[in-house]
Amino acid sequence: MAREVLLHNVAVAMPVDEALRKEIARQVRVRSLGFCLAVIATLLFFSLMLFTYDMVHYQKNATTVLGTIIAVERDPERNEILMTSEFVDADGKAHRDTQTSAFYYATGEPEVGKGITYLYWRSELTGELDSAPRADGILKWVFGSASAICALMSTLTFAYTNRHRRLRLRLIASGRRERGAGYAIESRTVTIPLKVTHVIHQWRLNARYFENSQSGFKDCHSHWEPGLPPDRLDGLTVPMVLVDASDPRRYWLPVGELYERRPAIV
Repeated sequence: MAREVLLHNVAVAMPVDEALRKEIARQVRVRSLGFCLAVIATLLFFSLMLFTYDMVHYQKNATTVLGTIIAVERDPERNEILMTSEFVDADGKAHRDTQTSAFYYATGEPEVGKGITYLYWRSELTGELDSAPRADGILKWVFGSASAICALMSTLTFAYTNRHRRLRLRLIASGRRERGAGYAIESRTVTIPLKVTHVIHQWRLNARYFENSQSGFKDCHSHWEPGLPPDRLDGLTVPMVLVDASDPRRYWLPVGELYERRPAIV
């Protein structure tokens, strides 16, 4: 449940640029953790996609060929759907193979005329040709999709972090610095229902300042910070609001000393 703690008897000071840059660097480090995890997951799933053949098949010298389903019928004894496929080897000889529909590693049900990927190889003991439907395609799709999603997440995380970093550096260099009012700490908890329930604590600083271009007060807030909210507020100096001179919608409310006052989670 979210709660608010009002800040009383606090002093508003001009922020020190070096302290602001350290706060930017800290927030970049926090968000970089998510970026690094997404990159690691991308590389992991991409590596798994490259080795899906070895996960499923033991035949190292098998040849891959595209076959065609020529018959689909139901086995009256086992009540299973059987499919008969035909493929042509490198010597131009046609081969037929019958398997249950469980060996149709594609979407939908096997139908006459549909393509099916086969592997064929020569037995090292007898020299006879053996074959089986290729089964690693679905794993390539699963790992490839996961790799693409993680790559997108890492790209979006990098773009988001870099955008906010550049905006805040620009606000330090050329932004207006407005005196805030009505400072308050807002906190919330996010519950993740797993086997063991995880509770994530977050807090942020809220304030408002008078915006001349809008002839009224504008509410603003910092980004959510991890951990419990600060509980020691005596003698606290809170930062001013940095506002983009060309676009008041772009602002930054640093948390300043509040971050150093947050209690440790036991």
